[in-house]
Amino acid sequence: MQLGKTRAVAGALAHEQTLRPVWRTFRNILVVVFLIFAFAIVQMVMLWRVCNTGMQTAASLEQHGLPTLSELALLQENLATFRLNSYEYLFAREDEKAGKARAVESITARTRAELQNIKMLFPQGEGRRLASNLEAAFADLESEFAKVRNLTDSDFAAAMKAMDSDIPPRIAQVTAAANELKDYGYHFSGQEASATFGSFGLIKRNAAMFGAANILVAFGAVVFVLLAARRSHAQLSDTLARLDERTGELAGSLSLVNATLESTTDGILVTDAGGQVRNSNAQFLQMFQIPPPVAASRERKAIQAVILPQLKHPAAALGVIAEMADTPDADSFDVLEFKDGRVVERYSKPQRIGERCVGRVWSLRDITERKRGKRTPREDRHSSGTAGILKRRDPPRG
Repeated sequence: MQLGKTRAVAGALAHEQTLRPVWRTFRNILVVVFLIFAFAIVQMVMLWRVCNTGMQTAASLEQHGLPTLSELALLQENLATFRLNSYEYLFAREDEKAGKARAVESITARTRAELQNIKMLFPQGEGRRLASNLEAAFADLESEFAKVRNLTDSDFAAAMKAMDSDIPPRIAQVTAAANELKDYGYHFSGQEASATFGSFGLIKRNAAMFGAANILVAFGAVVFVLLAARRSHAQLSDTLARLDERTGELAGSLSLVNATLESTTDGILVTDAGGQVRNSNAQFLQMFQIPPPVAASRERKAIQAVILPQLKHPAAALGVIAEMADTPDADSFDVLEFKDGRVVERYSKPQRIGERCVGRVWSLRDITERKRGKRTPREDRHSSGTAGILKRRDPPRG
């Protein structure tokens, strides 16, 4: 029975030792999963930033770069149309001048509007400065053409002279300012396009980099799990081997104790610190005629219910047990008288593990024949007491 209990304890220890490596491996796997999750979050943040940059540059190209090219082309067309309409007005017939004047005014308004649009498309800096220069040069040219148009009605010769001397330099200024603005606009739009394509290239590179990193992380995680499982298996195998060895040692020690208990002629009873029955030998059960079911239950009250009715003085017997419960470090000795005439000496000593008292060993010897004078002292010495045979040793360290 005690051997079966030892095996049950060993099984529980084996289960606990099995769970420890498994939990350690599971914990390590959780750490790896957490790191992969954190890496995925970093990837998402970085990809979001890269994509956001790409979207911003694409939006800038759509809102500024491409419209700038369109507005510059339209501005070049309007400047050419303005010069053409201005010249046509100078040489138009009288009945056509009113229509030509309206055409000049219309193209002038559109050109000024185009310049304002271009200025708004450019950020603060060089682009707006060049647009302002072109705007000033165009205003000067438009003012000079207005003077020439006014002279054609009163002094055609003076108008022609102004056409030859004052208009060409101003046209050259407008042309130069328009070319500078055009070159800057093309450069500005090119930068916007390059930034957009560069951001898309960055997205592509980051996607490739993160894909490769994910593959490496997944491979590393698999290798880690395999190594952790291998290590846990080795630890588990070692633990189980040491546990089997320890279980064998305990079983051997218990077998030795049981054999010693059964070899003595005295009845032996072992109780724990609370008074509950831990073990007993066959002589004890036979001495008190305890039925096997009651003995197997190890219930103190059930066993006492069998023993006490057999004694002449059950209260005195219980008093000794109570006294030992109050003084667990003390020894005891008393004599039990049975109603059937038997006389039994009862002797007890505390059971210790190290300095700690963990129970009590009761040794009971039938001295009925000696009391009757039919047993020699030599025979008494031959059946010497066994109260100390269950003194436990500290378990060997694993």
